[in-house]
Amino acid sequence: MKTQIVLLSMAFFAVNAPTTFEVSKLSETKSVKISKSENYDFIMFRAYHECKGVNVSWALNSTNGVFVFTLQRTYESPSNPEALWEDVESFVPDGESALRYIDNNITPGIISYRVIAWVFDGSSVVSAVSRVRVWAHR
Repeated sequence: MKTQIVLLSMAFFAVNAPTTFEVSKLSETKSVKISKSENYDFIMFRAYHECKGVNVSWALNSTNGVFVFTLQRTYESPSNPEALWEDVESFVPDGESALRYIDNNITPGIISYRVIAWVFDGSSVVSAVSRVRVWAHR
């Protein structure tokens, strides 16, 4: 719930924010132009079972203008529009276009993952779905 409130408030700010803003990092300042028409595409999205968790990795063609990624999972059919997608974790991009997360809080079954990239202009981009079968450990 807290994540949703934060994302909604960030989206409100993003819709009303100018397309050029100042970014400060210690003593250096630079201007970053965010194009509202920039096309964002996931160039890679993969999830696979390893040891006691699921390794999820993804890459976007550009993280310029993306203010947060949200990793989600469901144990239901991802094609069901009523499926409950849980927020696993949120990540602020650090300039790298490729990110990785190991989900250790899983139960056996078929798990579907997706990533949502939230953009400053109020839009979002959803990755393809990657499914993983996790067997019970003995």
